[in-house]
Amino acid sequence: MAPDWWPFLDWAMGRGVEGKGKMAETVGTSDGARGHRQRLKDRFIAADPQAREDEALLELLLCYAIPQKDVQPLARKLLQTFGDLRAVLDADIDALCAVDGIKEHSAVLLNLTGWIGTHTEASS
Repeated sequence: MAPDWWPFLDWAMGRGVEGKGKMAETVGTSDGARGHRQRLKDRFIAADPQAREDEALLELLLCYAIPQKDVQPLARKLLQTFGDLRAVLDADIDALCAVDGIKEHSAVLLNLTGWIGTHTEASS
């Protein structure tokens, strides 16, 4: 039998969105926000062209880092600050943390995502 804290572990590892806990989508969010996040995810999975635009991709990524609030304004702010999605993902952690609303946890996820993309491209 799984320990009582198991749903938290699923959430922390990004598995809660699929698992029975669903904490990442429910903690502190309204039904409308949960529905919006699910639609973002569904459109991405369906390869909707609008879901592949910089703002939608960044917003979906931020949903996993910041489950308790609407991240669309933050995604827009990051794109205004850095120019485009590649620049956001390539930004240094301190520069990301200088943007109001981005804390170290979110900055590391964004920077890690950029590093993985660059590393994978270089390996090909």
